[in-house]
Amino acid sequence: MTAATLAATEPRSSNRDIARALAVVGALMLWNQLSDLRAEHFHTDAQPVLSLGRLSGIAFGALVTIGGVVGLGCVAWGRRSLRELGWTTRGRTIPLFGLGVALTALVVGLVFAAYAGLAGLDGVRGLADAIASLPLDRRVFFLVMGAKVAFVEETVFRGDLLKSLSARTGPVVAIVASSVAFALYHRSLDPVPLGMKLLFGLVFATAAVRTRSLWPSLIAHTGMWAIVADN
Repeated sequence: MTAATLAATEPRSSNRDIARALAVVGALMLWNQLSDLRAEHFHTDAQPVLSLGRLSGIAFGALVTIGGVVGLGCVAWGRRSLRELGWTTRGRTIPLFGLGVALTALVVGLVFAAYAGLAGLDGVRGLADAIASLPLDRRVFFLVMGAKVAFVEETVFRGDLLKSLSARTGPVVAIVASSVAFALYHRSLDPVPLGMKLLFGLVFATAAVRTRSLWPSLIAHTGMWAIVADN
C-alpha cells in the first residue's frame, strides 16, 4: 500500500485534532512527572515489587492512564473507538503476532547495539548477564508494567497522534513527527536514550502504518520491557 493510498483512506483531520492529540500527550507527560515525584517522596521504588504500596500505586496509575488518558482523552474527546485507533487484527492475528515477535527481536537488538557502541563487548556481556539474572518476580513485574505502558503509549502515540497527523500531513511526516514527540515525551535530552526512543518510535510507527494495527507494536513494546527491564 503506497503512502498516498494510506493517506487517502484516513478521514481528514483539522489542526484542532492534532492540538487535542498533543494535549493528551502533555497530560500523560504531566501524570508521569507527578508519578515520579510521588515515588520519590514515598520511596516506592525501594519497596518489593509485590508490596501493597507498589501494587496499589500501579493500580491507581492504570486507572488514570487507561481510564483517564486513553478513555477520556483518546476515545471520548477524540471521538474514536479503540478499534478505530488501531486495536484490531483485521483477521490477521497470526501474521501480526509474528511481526510483533520480529519487532521485539529488532528493538532488543538495537539496545544491545547501543551497549556495544558505548562499552564494547564488556557492555554487551554486562547487559546479557543482567537480563539473565533478573529474578522471576521482577520479570513478571516488568511484563505486567510493560503491557500497561505499551497499551497506553501505543494508543496515544501510534493510535491517536499518528492518525491525527497522518490524515493532515501524510504518513511519512506523521511517522517522523510522532516519533520525535515520543522521544521528547520521555523527558531526557541525553543523546543516547533520546536517540533510542526516536528509533523505537520510528519502528513502532512504521509498523502501525503498514499494518493498520497496534498489536505488533504492543507486542514489541511489551517484550522489550519484559526482556530488557530497567537495564
